[in-house]
Amino acid sequence: ARADPDLRRRFVDEAKMATRLNHPHLCTIHDFAIDDDATAYLVMEFIEGVNLAELRTLHGSPGLALSLEIAHQALLALGYLHRKNVVHRDVAPDNLMLSKRDDGIPHVKIIDLGIAKEADRPIEMTATGVFLGKLRYASPEQAGSLAPGERLDGRSDLYSLGVVLYEL
Repeated sequence: ARADPDLRRRFVDEAKMATRLNHPHLCTIHDFAIDDDATAYLVMEFIEGVNLAELRTLHGSPGLALSLEIAHQALLALGYLHRKNVVHRDVAPDNLMLSKRDDGIPHVKIIDLGIAKEADRPIEMTATGVFLGKLRYASPEQAGSLAPGERLDGRSDLYSLGVVLYEL
């Protein structure tokens, strides 16, 4: 079975956008392809560590100092995305990876740019009209409170990060 041409186009457009992003606090997407069986895949950097959901499950609250470091590094990445006119749209604990640099300093990377969109592009639901992202962390705008003609912007990601940090 061949992939829906619209889904194929969206995957290629979003993957091309993601491969152009380069920031120390974003997971690097090296390449992408769709094979003859219409299976789409991304080639990403490997991040040795845990996501924030796993961190909380394994160790509880990370404490104030680490939470502030997580906030700072995540904001650096989001600032970069927003200057590039990209909205992540799925900032949540399982999309924030925590690892350690060689010198032992905590290092945060935002992962899963799979539903990131350029801010000036219209928001599209999936073919079945299903919301993409995690409702618990979604801004009111993502949950349907945008007026006709308005576009989602970086403030939505900041709202989601605020919810994540509140939980930390």
